Amino acid sequence: MDIFRDASWTFVGVVLAIAALLVTIYGIKKQIAKKSLIYTVGDQYPLYLLYDEKNHTRVKVLFDEIEVKKPITIDLRLKNLGNMPINEADFAGPIKILFSSPVRIVSSQIIDVKPGNLPVIESPIGPGSEYGIQLAPLLLNPGDSISIRFLYEDDGTIPELSVSARISGISEVKRILHSEIGRDHVLPDLLFLAVDYAGVGSLVGLGVAGTLIAKSEWFGRFLYFCQLLFRFLYRRLFE
Repeated sequence: MDIFRDASWTFVGVVLAIAALLVTIYGIKKQIAKKSLIYTVGDQYPLYLLYDEKNHTRVKVLFDEIEVKKPITIDLRLKNLGNMPINEADFAGPIKILFSSPVRIVSSQIIDVKPGNLPVIESPIGPGSEYGIQLAPLLLNPGDSISIRFLYEDDGTIPELSVSARISGISEVKRILHSEIGRDHVLPDLLFLAVDYAGVGSLVGLGVAGTLIAKSEWFGRFLYFCQLLFRFLYRRLFE
């Protein structure tokens, strides 16, 4: 019908296209926004084997003038991998970093924080039912990280390190591999970038799109199909 070819209908098509675009971008960003606190654990390094593996019994290690038999170091890194800040008020208690078995922890040291002014307060746990340290609740912005080095005495077991905390909006503090950090963080960032640039490009072409929408119902069906396809791909990748 000629009425749909009128300039007023073209204007209505443009306005609806702009509204749909803004709602889509807002909805996507709201869905992708997430809190995520993860940790990675490095390899264990037996210090008593660094000098001589065959004659390590001839090597004596002292820490604060106290002998440490078979000392081992292990590093742990805690990081906010989400795109939302974790506020101090989000914590229901301290962040606990625990060994899976009762080991003698000689020392724990904060070896790196990002940013450098991150106020990290640590305190020991145990001896008792738990062995490790705890960190006081603090503000962790996206990308903030804390690296801790433990020195403990080898008693023949191979303990595992774990992190636990009750945080609003986070079901658990997950342990991931170093190789997984880039994948979990880069894909949402790329999607944000794609949506933002796609939005700019769409705004440039909205005049053409509005005209086509006003003149062709097939173009509207095509847009609807694209929307369904995008939702399907998003759910498969990020949910």
